[in-house]
Amino acid sequence: MSILSTIKETATANKVGSIAGSQKNQIAARTFILQAGRFIEVAQKYMESRVTPRSDSQEWDGNRERLRRVEWPLQSLLGNADEEIWAAIIAAALAGMEKQIRNAQNNGQWRITEYEVDLTTNTQRNQQVIELGVRWVDSSGNDDQSYRDGKPISVNVHVDAPAMSQAVMDRLATSGDDPELKDLLRGLIAVMAVREGAVDRADAEAMLAATAKKT
Repeated sequence: MSILSTIKETATANKVGSIAGSQKNQIAARTFILQAGRFIEVAQKYMESRVTPRSDSQEWDGNRERLRRVEWPLQSLLGNADEEIWAAIIAAALAGMEKQIRNAQNNGQWRITEYEVDLTTNTQRNQQVIELGVRWVDSSGNDDQSYRDGKPISVNVHVDAPAMSQAVMDRLATSGDDPELKDLLRGLIAVMAVREGAVDRADAEAMLAATAKKT
């Protein structure tokens, strides 16, 4: 074997040995969690960093909320995760919860206000699990978004009865299919839509102009 070939093979062998040794040292340096109580402590510490303090969240009392939970088999975690890995697992679970909520209600700012983590037993599988429950609250105070044909309806027009004149109320009670009344109501809805912020004034004026042409 030539000198160059010998040098290259020796260098490759040393490099492989060095990488293997480095990986072995990294694995040995990790301190895997071997007690259930430690998993709970780490989870609580991590969740405290994600929870909005009560002094800030109390103003959201009464806002819409969502409760979500997740569980992990204890046996699968013992000896297989250190604190860093366990925190990353929890972070991924929270990200999944938030994504699920936003997919259904994306018109809010969802924040964690409470949590509960405990060692429980899944009776169906007859195994111990670490269970995490989380309360998410919409800090913006928006209402639930409605859907039609699988698509969110972002505009809701509310017409309050007190805003209608008595003349309109009387005609509603006496007319079944009055074209003039329909035009009147169409114009009223356009005006109310502007007041509620559902459409801008230009669109409302177009609606009113269309009504005027028909009368």
